[in-house]
Amino acid sequence: MLKTIFFFLFLIVNLYAKNVLEIHNNFKTIDASPFISYINDQKETLKADDILKYDELLESPTKGQLKIQFGPIWSKLHLKNSSSSLENIILHNPLPGTNYIDVYIYKENKLIKSYSLGDMRAQDSKEYVNRHSLFELSLIPNEELTIISKISNFNVHNVSWTINNPQVFLEHESRTLIYLSLAGGIFLTFIVLNFVLFIINKSIVYLYISLLVLMSFLYLLSVNGFLYQLDIGISLTLITAIPWLTPNFSSFFFLGIAYYYFNVKILYKKSAYIVKALVFLNLLIILSYPLSFYFNKYFFILVNFSGVFFGVTVIFMFIIGLYMKTEGLKYYLIAQLIYLIAVIIYTVSIFGFIPYVEEYRHMMTLVGLLDIGLLMIAQIIKTKNEFHTLQQEKILLMEQSRFLSIEQVVSNIVHQWKNPLTHLGTSITLVEAFTELNHKDSLQKIKSELPKINFSIELMKNTIDEFSIGKNISIEKAPFYPLKNLHETLNILNSKITINKVNIELYIDEKLSIVGYEHIFSNIMMNFIDNSLDQFEDKPSNKIGIYIYKDTDSYIIKYTDNAGGIKVYPIENVFEYHVSTKEDKNTHGRGLAMVKMLVEDRLNGNISVKNTHDGVEFLITLNKEL
Repeated sequence: MLKTIFFFLFLIVNLYAKNVLEIHNNFKTIDASPFISYINDQKETLKADDILKYDELLESPTKGQLKIQFGPIWSKLHLKNSSSSLENIILHNPLPGTNYIDVYIYKENKLIKSYSLGDMRAQDSKEYVNRHSLFELSLIPNEELTIISKISNFNVHNVSWTINNPQVFLEHESRTLIYLSLAGGIFLTFIVLNFVLFIINKSIVYLYISLLVLMSFLYLLSVNGFLYQLDIGISLTLITAIPWLTPNFSSFFFLGIAYYYFNVKILYKKSAYIVKALVFLNLLIILSYPLSFYFNKYFFILVNFSGVFFGVTVIFMFIIGLYMKTEGLKYYLIAQLIYLIAVIIYTVSIFGFIPYVEEYRHMMTLVGLLDIGLLMIAQIIKTKNEFHTLQQEKILLMEQSRFLSIEQVVSNIVHQWKNPLTHLGTSITLVEAFTELNHKDSLQKIKSELPKINFSIELMKNTIDEFSIGKNISIEKAPFYPLKNLHETLNILNSKITINKVNIELYIDEKLSIVGYEHIFSNIMMNFIDNSLDQFEDKPSNKIGIYIYKDTDSYIIKYTDNAGGIKVYPIENVFEYHVSTKEDKNTHGRGLAMVKMLVEDRLNGNISVKNTHDGVEFLITLNKEL
């Protein structure tokens, strides 16, 4: 019985000992993971000779990609050339970006060669500079070798080797390079396109998409090992950090996209707190990287959550899309759902919970491009709808500006007519009285009142003539004299100016002419002056100054007053709709918003505002070709 037990033990040991990977004629690619045994040397007490001699220390076989654990990890592979010819083979580690891989080649228990590989070793110290950690062997028929490897990385380890025919390896690398070059070209196109859209549309979502594409592009280069292979002078520490940090930076930009795409700050305030919390957690992960690298490797436990928080960010973006409504939402939801599935698959594979294959990296590239493309479509649709809405609002505002101008003109006509109408009524009453009395002096009295009646009628007629600057509004550009236009505008506001005891100083050359829309200029000036008149206190030193002069390639219009300034913070908000400088709550707050729109959209100019020591200053710059 005892002999039988020993026999079976001997058989098991020999079967284990003969777990040899055999190379046959015409082989192409072999996954060595079923033939590899390994051990975690967390205390770092083992040497290559220990791994060579003591098979009982090792776990065998392995699937290659291990679950999260601190290293280093030792592995052993027995290799035999069972073909009838000399075989040249290339062995590469399937996980680009591994920090350190020390390789020891034994033949008949004697060390014949060693290699120092990994992305933390300088490129010029290696025999082959490639995106993979690789080396080449030549095996004569029936030759057996033992390959001992020590792998040191940040918690993610692949202890396997992929064995390739050199020709097959070169063809595979060429195809991968072409594929990644095409993907890189698309990424760069997306970066430039979104940045241009950001400049054109002034929507920060495009900027965040552009930055997200940049992070995805860096991740593509680093996780596939090309950033190391390119050897463009980037520090090895940074190259190692990029695959870990880019998911968290991508989370920032994903959150920024959702934050502004759904207008979370205004419409969904509770969700804004979640966004800020996720930003803080991702920032914590980013800060943990230098702590783990320079102080204590156990800080890298936090870095392991990099992919987790990135996944949580994508889940949050998908959930927030289910509850919030906006244009282009279906494209946004499809993008996040696909990306979420891909992130889950890739994360569990990279941490060794499911078999890891290179195709998962390519999947992330394709899904990333698809996600970015769909996000762009969603934002473009939203921008298009917003632009259409804005155009409708501008058309409405233009119509409102005309009505407001008419309203203001009528209001001032009524104000100007009060005194003449009173005098006219008084004169007519006297004439009627004299007529009824039939007194001998009645005719003379009536004659004395007629000049007063004529004067009042003439005054009212002149008032109408003064206000006629708006009755023939031209929609075409035409030359006009701003000084003449302002005199007519001031005549309209004359009574209000007199009541407020305002001294208006015009610093304008009477020969200066501007080619543009005269009625728009009148409207802008009337808004400025009327706003100032409403703000002035009853004092003799009220002043308004208007300066218009020609610069090299533009016209400069400066309007100032000493009415105490604008009490809106930040002051630029005075140009927003429903923001009023007046205490009257019944005011609409449209005047200065309309002015800004007229200056920028109709006159192709710029407007700014600032408070001075005793008032306000508006500065308008107009292109000479309005």
